[in-house]
Amino acid sequence: MFVEPCFYDIHTHIRPGMDDGARDIKTSLDMLSEAKKQGCLGIVATPHYYPRESIDSFRVRRREAYQTLIQAIKKKDSFWDGRIVLGAEVAYHQTLVQDNDLHKLCLGQSEYLLLEPPFMPWSSGFIRNIHHMIYGRGFQVIIAHIERYKTYADKKVLHGLFSTGALIQMDAEALLFPGKGRRAISMIRKGMIDVLGSDMHNTGSRPANIGPALARLGKSRAAQDIQMLIDNSERIFSRAAGVVERSK
Repeated sequence: MFVEPCFYDIHTHIRPGMDDGARDIKTSLDMLSEAKKQGCLGIVATPHYYPRESIDSFRVRRREAYQTLIQAIKKKDSFWDGRIVLGAEVAYHQTLVQDNDLHKLCLGQSEYLLLEPPFMPWSSGFIRNIHHMIYGRGFQVIIAHIERYKTYADKKVLHGLFSTGALIQMDAEALLFPGKGRRAISMIRKGMIDVLGSDMHNTGSRPANIGPALARLGKSRAAQDIQMLIDNSERIFSRAAGVVERSK
C-alpha cells in the first residue's frame, strides 16, 4: 500500500550493470517502484567504487548507467517522480586520502563522501585518515553500514571514529533481524546512528527496506528518533541535490 512520502535513501545500488547491485534495467525499475511504495522521496545512487579503477573511468560508466535508467523511467508515465542523485560508495584505501580527484566521488553537489571501511581490523592510522579527510580536506565523511564492523573495531577504535565527527550510517535491514534488531535499536537510542540507508541491491535478498525498518522502530521505545533519522536523510539529500548551498 502506498504511504505518504517521508524519507530519502542515501545508500543504494540501483543503476543497472554498475556493480553487484541491479543486474538489469527491469530490476532497477522494480527497486524504485518498491521504494516509492514505502514512502521514498528521493534516492542517491551509490555504486561501489574501488581504487583499482580510475575515478574518471568510473564516472563515465556511472553516467552511462544513469542515462539508461533515466530513459527507462521516462517511458513509464508517472512511475517515479522523485529525484535520483549520482554518488558512490567508496571503498577505503589509504591512497585515496590524498587523491586530488576524490571530491568527484561525493554525493551529488555536496561535500558528503560515503565511505566503506576496510573489512579487516581497524588501525589508529585509519582513524587519523578519517580525521584528516574531514578537517584537513573538508569532506563530510559518512561511514557506511556501521553494523557490519563489530569484529573489526574494538571499543577504543570506535570511540575514536565517533570523535572524528564522521556521520554514521546503518543499513535498514539491521533493524529487521530478530536478534540484530535489538542491538540496532539500542545503537539508535544511544545516539550512535545518524542516518539509515537501504543499501538495496535487488528485489530479493537485499531489497528496498527503509519503510519496514521505520515501522519496526516505531514500535519500539526509540520511536522519538525516527524524525531525527528522516531529517538527517533530507539534509544530506538536499545538499547532494543542490537544494541548499554547499559549505565553503
